[in-house]
Amino acid sequence: MAGDRAQTVLWEGDSYRIDEDLVLELAPGHTAGSAVLRLASGTDRALFVGDVIHIPLQVLEPDHDTCLSEDQAEASRTRRRILHQAAATNSLVLPAHLGGTGTLGVTGAFSITDRALRPVA
Repeated sequence: MAGDRAQTVLWEGDSYRIDEDLVLELAPGHTAGSAVLRLASGTDRALFVGDVIHIPLQVLEPDHDTCLSEDQAEASRTRRRILHQAAATNSLVLPAHLGGTGTLGVTGAFSITDRALRPVA
């Protein structure tokens, strides 16, 4: 048990840098303490968003929420922020609850085509 405590880090603030490639960022709305893991390695980018996105519809309509979020308005703001960040940084988005490969590529305005988000024409 003592060894586990030595590996536990409590963090405060909006983000916590784990190492040069990984950063935890607060993602409020779903549950207290929700976070997104941001990976940046060379030119590769990914956002592991956990429960921020439960269903593909939330990409098309970030304000659509399920009954699972503790604060639906904050969850919507977090989804919008994460989707804009993904589009701006060309990051893959990896939600916890989508079937199949579960990855989404995000560019520009949000629409879904073959599990990838593409600009709306």
